[in-house]
Order: sequence, then structure tokens, then C-alpha cells
Amino acid sequence: MKTLKNKLLAGAASTAVLFFVSVAGASAATLSTEITFEDGVVSPNANGSVVWDGYLVEPTNITSGQCESGDCTLESGNGPLPVITRQSDSVLFDFKSFWFSMQGKGGTTDAQNSFYVEGFDENNISVKKITFTLSDAIGVFTDYTIVQKTGEGGTGTGDSACENDKICKSVGYAVTLGSAFENLSRVEFLATETANTRLDSMLFEREGDPGGGVIPLPAGLPLLLTAVGIGGLIGRRKRKSA
Repeated sequence: MKTLKNKLLAGAASTAVLFFVSVAGASAATLSTEITFEDGVVSPNANGSVVWDGYLVEPTNITSGQCESGDCTLESGNGPLPVITRQSDSVLFDFKSFWFSMQGKGGTTDAQNSFYVEGFDENNISVKKITFTLSDAIGVFTDYTIVQKTGEGGTGTGDSACENDKICKSVGYAVTLGSAFENLSRVEFLATETANTRLDSMLFEREGDPGGGVIPLPAGLPLLLTAVGIGGLIGRRKRKSA
């Protein structure tokens, strides 16, 4: 009987360890958010803002034309594009990808039609800045990959005829960002006032609780309770027989 009891208690202890490991690991997960500017948009005019799954995007100037699809944001006068932060917490996030199109309706040189994206760490120190300018090459680079992805942003025909190896006017591009844009507290965009830049489909990832604070029940919990109960029953019987 003593051997059986010891085995049961050892099994209960092992299950308890698994239980606590499961609880510790169950509360964190990678959460993805794609900001598409379609639903939940507030103050859509110039210098407005968008709050999307805890991300604050401002300023915004929502338009429904020449986007990847549906609505997107474009320059809010004199070149400002959105700054993205967490609205009410200090959770760091990864900026994974976005879509853009430069309509390029002003300026006399390609350099006057450009914008940049910049990432800042938890101390609000800039860690990476990438500038995109008309006629820049597209392809795979150290910190990002850029490919043509037209959508509503243009087909590269007519007045915006475009080769497949460079950024051209009125054509949509998808940018995938590398590790330099991980663990950020803020992302900032800024354009020249002549670039007429549109942004869409911003993808972010962060660590968080997928269940709103509810930790899933580990599969081993019923076994733990059973083992502990049997161990207690054996102990009571042994004390009575003594």
C-alpha cells in the first residue's frame, strides 16, 4: 500500500509541475493586427485619428481611391503621414508589413516624391529609417523586401507606365520589413508634400493574452485532482487502521 501511495503522490507531483508550466505558457501568445482603415475609423478628415485593436494611428486623412482596397490613409497636408503607437499600454510590437502608392502629382524631380518609415525603441530612440523614392529599385534588401502589388493603386500602364524593377507613380507596392522593425514603441511615416503618398494594410504583431485574461484549463488538471484525492483517501484509511 505504501508503494502505491508513493507512486500516486509522485504522479500528482509530476502533474502539478506540468499544470503550472501549462498555466505559465498559456497566458502569452503572438497577436496579429492588420490595420486596413475600413471599419471603426473615426475623424476621417485631415488630422483625424484611428484606434484599431489598441493601436493609435494619427494623423489620418482617409480616402477611398487608389488604395490597396477600399479605404486607406494619405498625406494630411504638408506631408504628415501617421504615427503609430499603443493607445493605453506600453506593450512593444513588431511592424511586419504595409502597402503604399505614391501618386506623385507634384514636384519636378523623383527626389521630391518620397516618404520614409522609421521605428523607435522603448526609449523612443530611432532604430531604423527607410526612405522610398520614385525610381528607387525594388526587390530584396537587407532590412526589407518590396514587390509590386497593384490593387487599386495602379497597373503601371498609360501615363504611369512602370518597369518591374523600380518604384513608379500610381503603382501599389507591398513592403515586408525585417528584424530592425521589431520590439518597437512607435512607428512614424513622413512624406514630402508632393509625394501624394497612400498607405494601407499595416500589419503588426505583439505578445499578449489571447483570451482576454482567461487562462485555458490544462489537460492534466483533472488527473492532478484525482491523484491528490486518492492520495488523501489512502492517508485517512491508514490513520484509521492505526
